[in-house]
Order: sequence, then C-alpha cells, then structure tokens
Amino acid sequence: ALVAVAAALVAAVLAARRGRRSPKGEESRTKQAKRRRNRRKLDPKDCLVQRFDLRPSPCPDAPKKPLPLAGRTFVVKDNIKVAGFKTGNGVFTPTEMTERMETSWWKHLGRGGHGVVDGKSADCVQKLLDLGARGVGKAKLDQLAISIEGENDLLGTPVNPVSSSLIPGGSSSGSAVAVGSGLCDFAIGTDTCGSTRIPAACCGVFGMRPTISAVSTRGVVPLAPTFDTVGWFARDPALLRAVGKGLLSSNPKYLDDEPPQRVKKVLIADDLFAFCEPNEELGATTRMVASVAARKMLGSAHVAHVKVGNFLNKQCGPELRPWKQKLIAASADGMRGATSVEEALDAVALAGRFLVIHEMAETYRPWCKNVKDGRDALGPTCRERLDRAMETLCTEEDVEMAIKARVSVGEALNDALSKGKVLVLPAMPVAPIKKDLPKDEVDQWRTKVFRAVVLASFAGLPQATIPMGMSADKKVPLSVSIIGSRGSDALVLDAVHAIAPLITEAFEAAMHSRKSERRSKKARRKKKTENGTNAKMSSQQNSPSETNSNGSLSPEDEAAVTRLKDKGNDAFRAGRFYEAVQLYSRAIEFNEGQYMPVLYSNRAMAYLKLGNFVMAERDCSSGLAMDPMNVKALLRRGTARAYLSQFENALGDFERVLDVEPGNIQAAQEINRIKMAFSTPEYVA
Repeated sequence: ALVAVAAALVAAVLAARRGRRSPKGEESRTKQAKRRRNRRKLDPKDCLVQRFDLRPSPCPDAPKKPLPLAGRTFVVKDNIKVAGFKTGNGVFTPTEMTERMETSWWKHLGRGGHGVVDGKSADCVQKLLDLGARGVGKAKLDQLAISIEGENDLLGTPVNPVSSSLIPGGSSSGSAVAVGSGLCDFAIGTDTCGSTRIPAACCGVFGMRPTISAVSTRGVVPLAPTFDTVGWFARDPALLRAVGKGLLSSNPKYLDDEPPQRVKKVLIADDLFAFCEPNEELGATTRMVASVAARKMLGSAHVAHVKVGNFLNKQCGPELRPWKQKLIAASADGMRGATSVEEALDAVALAGRFLVIHEMAETYRPWCKNVKDGRDALGPTCRERLDRAMETLCTEEDVEMAIKARVSVGEALNDALSKGKVLVLPAMPVAPIKKDLPKDEVDQWRTKVFRAVVLASFAGLPQATIPMGMSADKKVPLSVSIIGSRGSDALVLDAVHAIAPLITEAFEAAMHSRKSERRSKKARRKKKTENGTNAKMSSQQNSPSETNSNGSLSPEDEAAVTRLKDKGNDAFRAGRFYEAVQLYSRAIEFNEGQYMPVLYSNRAMAYLKLGNFVMAERDCSSGLAMDPMNVKALLRRGTARAYLSQFENALGDFERVLDVEPGNIQAAQEINRIKMAFSTPEYVA
C-alpha cells in the first residue's frame, strides 16, 4: 500500500510539472515555427545568410540631380566585406563565425591589395551606398567561391528561380537567385572564372564581369588575385548599365557623364556555338537569334561570322603548342578526332585552369596551415577541390609557359576587339544541370562550361550575359554573352542595353517558328497516314479533285503551293526571313509534288540568312535526296557546312557543283577560299 501511494504521488508530481511546462513548451515550438515561416517568407529561395539594412547616403536637395541608384536595393555576396557584419565566405553562418575566424580571412588572405581596414566596407559596397542604393542582405555562395555549380554542402543551396530542379550556378549563386526571385533590384558578386556569368545564365538574369582591375576588389576575399573581379546582376539591361557605370565611375579611366557608345561591328563566334550541346537548341537557335538581333541593330554589313579557334591557332600557335602537347599526353587516345579548333580552345582552357589553380593554392595555403578549425568546416566537395589544388605540381617553367600563353591570347583578343568591336558567343555551351548529380557528370559539365567562360577571364576582358528566355520545352533558360576589349566596359554595357530587346524579339519569333514547324510536321504525319488509308480504299471512293491519276497534287493544291512559294519569295526579297520560312513550311506541308526540292532549297536560303546553319544544312539534304543535281541546294549546303566548321564536307559539296557545272564561279571561289584559309590536311580534301 505504501508503494502504491508513493507511486501515485510521484506520478502526480510529474504530471504537475508537465502541466506547468507544457504551455511554455508549446509556446516555444510555436515561436520557432513562426520564425521559420517568417524566414521562408522573407527569403523564399533560401539565398541569404543574413538580412540587414544598410542605409544609403542621403539624396541631395533640389535642384540637384538625385543619386543614380536612389530607391534601389541590393544584396552582397558573403565574400565581400560589409562594415559591422561578419564575412563567412560560404563556410560559416554569422552565428558560427568567431572573431578569430573573421580575422583569419584578412590576416592570411589579405594580400595583393585585397586587405581591409578594420571597420570599413569593401570599396564596391561603399560606392553603391554613396550612389543611393540600400543594402538588404548577404548572399550565399559556394564554399570559398571555388565552384561553379552553386551548391553548398553545409549552408544549403539557393533555389533556382527558373526551375527548382536545376542548379543555380556559382559561385555567386545567392546573388543571382536574389535578383531572379525579386528579393532585391540588383546584387553584387565576384567573378574569377565565370562566378557571375554562369549563375546569371542559369537563373535567367543579366550579369557582368568587368575588365580586370576596372572595379576595386579591396575588401573582397581573394581567390586567384590576377583573375578576381567584382561582378553584378540585374533583371533588366538599363539597371545593369546604371550599376556598372556607377561602379566604374571610381576608376579615372571611365567618365560619369560619357554619352552612350555605339558598337561598330559584331562578330559571331560560330565555332563556339557549334560546340554547344544539344546543338540544335542551344547552339543553332541562340546563334540564329544573336545574328538576327545584331543585323537589326547594325545592319548586315557590320556583322561577321568568325572562328575563334582558328584565330587563336594563327595568332598564338607557339604559345599554345606546349599546352596542346600536355592535352595529347594526358588523353588516353591522344585526343584522336579532335579538330585543331577544339585543340586551341582546350589549350587555352588548360592554361587558364592551371594558372587559377596555382594562384588559388598560393592564396589558401597560409590559411589552411594556420586556421585548422576553418579548414575542418569545409564540406567534402570543397575540401577535395582545395586539396587537389594544393597537391598540383606547379613548376616555374609551367607557370612561365602559362603566363606567356595568357599574354599572347590576351593581346590577340584585345587587338581583334578594339575599335568598337564585340564578340558574341554562348553564355554556356551546355544547359544548366539538375541538382545532386553524380560527381562524374558534374565534372564533365564543369569542363565544358569552363571552355567558354575562360576566354574573358584568361584575357582580362569584360563580358556580359544576356538572357533570351526558356527553351522550347520550357525546361532550361537560354542565354548569350558579349565580350569587348579591355577597358570597353561602358561599350559592352551600352551594347547590352541596345541589343537585349532585339534579342528578346528575335527569340520569341524563333520559338513561334519552331512551334509552327512542329505543327507542320504533325500535319504531314497525319496527312501521310490519311493517304495510306485512302490508298486501300476503292478508286470509286476517291474524289477526282483530291488526286490526279499519277498520284501528284490536284490542280487546286498545286495552285495553293505556287501561291505560298511566291509569297515566300516576296517575303525573302523584302528581308522578312522569318515570314519566308513560315510560308515555305506551309507549302512543304503538302509533302508531294514537283516543287519539293525547290521549296527545301528556298527555305534553306532563308535559314542561312537567319544564321540557322543546322536547319539550312538539313533542308538542303532533304532537297538533294529528291534532286541530287540541284546546284543551288549544293551551294547552300556547302555554305552551311562551312559555317558549322564541317570544311571537308563543304569542299565535297562545292566540288560536286563543279562536276555538274564546271564553270560555276561561286563554287570555285569557295574551294579556293577554304584551301587558302586552312592548310592542315583536316580541312583540305
């Protein structure tokens, strides 16, 4: 009985205690849930590590002009110093960061002009505040800013505003996501080898990497100091230009009140577009859109198609030769099948990667030795890449060879883009990948992307990313980019502002054309099925108006095809090439008759004018399958193949023309031009 009484008393006491604590516990859990909801509401894309309110400089009184960025908000990448707030560099949150760790960034990494006076913001942050913008938070990034995927193992990955299944791109992932999701008007990040341009392309926003040293990097945690720049993001080209000109105004080379500059010539990098995967969507479509927009902006006479790889082979051959030899030695098959164009671009990428890794190792070696708890906080991906950089054997001879290649490539590209010229190339040669893919797939993606973004970084040139829109299947964003000469940052920004609306217009027209083409294919398949069914029926059930006795088009259908062909020809002569493609496509829907080879050849010519060389080659091949002696189709297919860097096949087409018409001047000129331009056996039949 006593035991039972004691047990009852203990149970009563415990129940009383639980009763007293339960309201407090419930309240605590409710507050925690409320805080989580508020955090998700304030940062739905999980792109910030910290929110704050940096007040801008006060606007001057009238009649003075207001500050150029008054009323605008921005976020700062968390490897850029903000006075009064800790810098985590993608490794620590503000609550985890200790004063000793904070000091370690600047003590062990503060070399080469990157050091910070205690208590002061980075120069770029202070400049934006002086221009009237208000800082609202610090953005996430890849740990130590050494990746381009935008994934952070410890702090979490920001959610891509275009598609939650895709990576946001890095390392300035949080900055791009904050802009793309509307959390702020613009954002600043850094760009060593694509860390601004890649997330801009992945998130469908505008991004800018300036000329090396054009914007002060004082107060930025260094990575590879001779490659590091401060980049910025915006949702529209006008704000991208306003932010850029504000940041550049601190540099005495740039004038605040300089009038907008006009591009004199646009160069389309055909070989870089040809390497895009998948080529039809990412390469042919983006190249065609860029070409159409450039022609609308300047006129056809001021637009040229170039091969960057061939140019580098000619101008920088001796300096790139050692790196080509390294590629061949490292490749299991000796790079069998690789063109000299691919070898040149891969050699530049290898030399650039080598220098970046060398500088990164030199930058972080003191930090790894002196800040053990900092290195231990790294995630597995970051630690593996940092260790790989530390273990890379860099001889003085290798460093000297890489510097020579960098100087040669930089001077060649800078000279080629001087006097108001810009180069248009893919922002990324492959589409953004899905999150959490296996390491092998991620490494392959990184290698392909690096080939495109390394040019501007290696040469120290300004480059801007311009979003186009979503792909035809609405799964990935598409973008192009523009590179200018050193110091032409204002020209690049003005070019982006001028060409961006034209790119949007051309892209929408291209997507409409693709939809029309898909509908045409569907209609042709349906008609083919119906014709097969009708063929099995008795001849009495066939109307005389549907077909002639020989199975060709009826007079009514033939007249309709003729009208569409004539309208297409008129549209082509008037320069309305999209309209011509659509009219020829409607005529081709009939899928039979004597006009088919001509229609395919005509549509191919319209595609050539639009810069869609893949579709032009395909149409010519379709027409030649029906009429192998069609000289126009052979000439047009040869032209398309030459633009696609298929020079051997192009020579074959032009030689077939001479077999049919021995006196054809155009074919003879094209053969001589290709043989003179390319002396290697690869390009000479």
